[in-house]
Amino acid sequence: NTATNWLDRFPILEWRWRVPGPLDLAHEKTKREDDFAARVYVMFQFDATHASWLEKTRHSLGQKIYGSQIPGHAINYVWTSRTKAGETWTSPYTENAKLVALGLGPLKEWKHERVDVAADYQRLFGAAPPPVLAIAVMSDSDDSCQKTEAWFAEISLRARPQP
Repeated sequence: NTATNWLDRFPILEWRWRVPGPLDLAHEKTKREDDFAARVYVMFQFDATHASWLEKTRHSLGQKIYGSQIPGHAINYVWTSRTKAGETWTSPYTENAKLVALGLGPLKEWKHERVDVAADYQRLFGAAPPPVLAIAVMSDSDDSCQKTEAWFAEISLRARPQP
């Protein structure tokens, strides 16, 4: 599988972003305010070898309904309103999505980010990562109905630096 091969060879995800208009949320870890001015989503293929019977059934049903491949787990790298960089938590919508705060508040200048997706998956989900299904960027304010703005640039995958 070529997707597994590229993740094994290129586990580092880099990008630049800026968030001139962050959201003002008090409880961004709840369903009511699960919004982030900037998100970088990494969605992984469903891994049936580590799934329960219920998860396998749900996933199979979802694929039949939507007719396309549905992600299994996801990591969301987010720019937050209140949560400090380095904090991680489970999405209030699904246990299959983990969020990683990379910073908070206004970000007027471009900021370079570098994350090790494979290491983060292992740490957050306790298993080796399955192939990546998709990488997406977004601004999200549907729950709080606020206005926000974020810019993304130079998204790339890289090999780990050699010692």
